[in-house]
Amino acid sequence: MSSRKNNSASRDVLIRLIDCSYTGPSALSRIATVSALANSAGLSRTALYKTYPDVIEYMRAKSKSDTPDKSAIDSIKIRVLKDRCRRAHEINKSLARACSDLIVEIAELKRSHEALNQEKDLRISYLEDKLGERSFKPKLVPK
Repeated sequence: MSSRKNNSASRDVLIRLIDCSYTGPSALSRIATVSALANSAGLSRTALYKTYPDVIEYMRAKSKSDTPDKSAIDSIKIRVLKDRCRRAHEINKSLARACSDLIVEIAELKRSHEALNQEKDLRISYLEDKLGERSFKPKLVPK
């Protein structure tokens, strides 16, 4: 009878170890494997499996209930993807705005360049006309 009482006390200790590990302050203290539980209780893994199969099942059930379900994971993934899409959309809008500003600036520079070229051509034609009125033409001296 003392063996049964001792066995029951050990079972209670194992269950308390599992419960404490899942309600502890940090996830680092969590007993996630059967080997870790056996080491914590001072038993071998084999002895734990043979003597306390119900504790093993309790541990598995506890670890399964601790993991989030598939729909929760999917909703997190959806939220992350929506956030990425929103950021990409904002980046695209900013880039489009910058490109349109640059296109306007390029068009203004082209007009300015064309005006300068036209002014230069007018000066050249004026100077050529003035030179044509004179009786001599300048000679270019080779260097």
